Amino acid sequence: IMENKRLKKQNDSIRLELEQLKQDLTLSQQAATQAITELDSVTKLSQSQLSETRDSSVYAKSLEAELERVKRDLNDNLVRQPILIEQIQSLQWECVQKAQEVESAKKLITNAEDRAHGEIDLVKMSLQEKQSEIDHLQLELASLRQEKKHQRSQVNELRGALKASVQHHKLTKRLNEND
Repeated sequence: IMENKRLKKQNDSIRLELEQLKQDLTLSQQAATQAITELDSVTKLSQSQLSETRDSSVYAKSLEAELERVKRDLNDNLVRQPILIEQIQSLQWECVQKAQEVESAKKLITNAEDRAHGEIDLVKMSLQEKQSEIDHLQLELASLRQEKKHQRSQVNELRGALKASVQHHKLTKRLNEND
């Protein structure tokens, strides 16, 4: 019986131990699951950071390339700057020359316009004088036409009188011859 009790006790102890081991196993499984979850999370975070690091590296390289390009452009501009300054000065000089030419041309145009206005005024005065002469000549012509008309009328009267006088003379001459 003692043996039975001892076996039973041992069996109970083994059961308790088994229960404890099951609980420990469950806790270990939970801890392992949690550790796996944390490991996944840490792995994802690590991959994300690695990706960000790669992106940052790529971005940094693109910034370096852009910086190099800007430096080259700046160097090119510094090399070209004296040439550009010379070209700008040349263009400014040309602008000044063209502005002076424009001013000279404006003065010439103004002088030509003034002369043209003076000549136009002289022509207008001459035209007015000629128009006055034409008006005077037209009045004179009208007067001469009137006089010519009057003289024709007198010539016609004198012809009529001359014819009458010639006929009277002929008639008188015949009468004198008949007597």
